[in-house]
Amino acid sequence: TRTNKDAKIGDDFFKKIELDSFTKQDAYKFKAILKQKIKEAEKAAIVDAYSDKQGELISGVVEKITDNSTFINIGRVTVALNNRHKIGDETFTVGQTIKVHLSEVSSAVGGPQLQVSRADSGFLRRLFEAEITEIYEGYVEIKDIAREAGERSKVSVYSKDRNIDPIGACIGQAGTKIQRICQQIGREKIDIVQYHELPGLFIAEALKPATVLGVAVNNENKSAIAVVKDGDLRVAIGKKGINVLLAVRLTGWKIDIKELTTALQEHIAYTSLDELNRQEEEMILSRQRDEIVKAAQEESNNVVESVEEKETEEANED
Repeated sequence: TRTNKDAKIGDDFFKKIELDSFTKQDAYKFKAILKQKIKEAEKAAIVDAYSDKQGELISGVVEKITDNSTFINIGRVTVALNNRHKIGDETFTVGQTIKVHLSEVSSAVGGPQLQVSRADSGFLRRLFEAEITEIYEGYVEIKDIAREAGERSKVSVYSKDRNIDPIGACIGQAGTKIQRICQQIGREKIDIVQYHELPGLFIAEALKPATVLGVAVNNENKSAIAVVKDGDLRVAIGKKGINVLLAVRLTGWKIDIKELTTALQEHIAYTSLDELNRQEEEMILSRQRDEIVKAAQEESNNVVESVEEKETEEANED
């Protein structure tokens, strides 16, 4: 055997070993190491193959159904859809093709972990992007989604282009677009609401289908009192409280609801919906004016810089 005294860390070192020197125990050891390396390579390959699909919808075929999970073949691997990640009490059959949201891809000691769901907000978001061209192309933006899978969801949408009705774009002519989405989520109801920067207006939108007359906002503790017309309290709260629960999740505000008569009796100082709309319009116009002034200032600065550069060049030539 020859050694190289000049070898450095990272250099290759070769040593000739005769096969006759290996024992059966060595062979078993090599075999185990080789199997382990192959398994590790397979795990890494699966993670690599699906990591760029995280957050996307994936179609798969149902292979097996147990009491707690539905096992779905999505190509190179079979994933488990836990019952708590299903839409309500939906059921599947072996051989059925279904869509799932790949919510997480990670490496673990026992193998690659691929978490899938049909109940999270990501599933509904991807359905909207797939079925509504205006969202896919960026003309309409989904601001947020609050969801109780199998029961009800609220989706807030917005468009920078004031000529585009974001709610109408999502519903489609005669409701065709939203119907295609609803067909894929069973009995779950979807409320599409207009996103507003002004908290009071956004809260009023989020509580639909209740008719909100005005909102009293407390910015310090991010809470609000929504005043609804008499007889609309049940509608605002919703069955099992789900309407107000989703409104709270969607807006991020604590919301109390009062009927008009009660609000007047308690002397609650609220801002009417008409006034809130006027405030938002003024806010938008003020921002537009600021943008125009800023653009004009930048253009003026560019002109000044151009003139100064030209004068400097002429001075250098002289």
